[in-house]
Amino acid sequence: KELPQAQQVQQQQEQQQPDSQQQLSFDNVAVGGTFDRLHAGHRLLLAATALVSSSKVFVGITADNLLAKKANKHLLQDYNHRRDAAVDFMVMVRPGLSITAGALTDPKAPTVAELDPTMEALVVSQETLPGGEAINEARIARGFAPLHLVVVGVVGAYGASAGKLSSTTLREADASAAEGQAS
Repeated sequence: KELPQAQQVQQQQEQQQPDSQQQLSFDNVAVGGTFDRLHAGHRLLLAATALVSSSKVFVGITADNLLAKKANKHLLQDYNHRRDAAVDFMVMVRPGLSITAGALTDPKAPTVAELDPTMEALVVSQETLPGGEAINEARIARGFAPLHLVVVGVVGAYGASAGKLSSTTLREADASAAEGQAS
């Protein structure tokens, strides 16, 4: 007996979908970043994290001590401000999630995503994908399953520089504006 046309199309679509696209929901997800001046790129990364998590999220936020050599560091928001902005945004996107935030204090130290055997996914940008791959290598060495890496594209900037949108570029623009006002 032949299936109706709509059912045939649906079955064909299901057979053509790769496994990696069938599950975009994970109980325990991690994401990390500086999250200074919570711009559109950060919001995209955090929203993607909220959307693929069904239960718990760990947000790793770069500690102030790791930002000491950043350009225009006097314009950086402090850790507590950045943490609160990231968590508040995620709560707004997905109110029911359990969100924990913690400081990333040492770039050589293992992260929660590496050490937590229950972690299932890590949301990264195209730019930070190598870091996600390194975390997976370390998890495998510990005998843990590798994380599903959910890769989010970078957001382009506007204006003459027209690279990717970044907090560094935003701080540079503020510093230049402040210098222009001082002259």
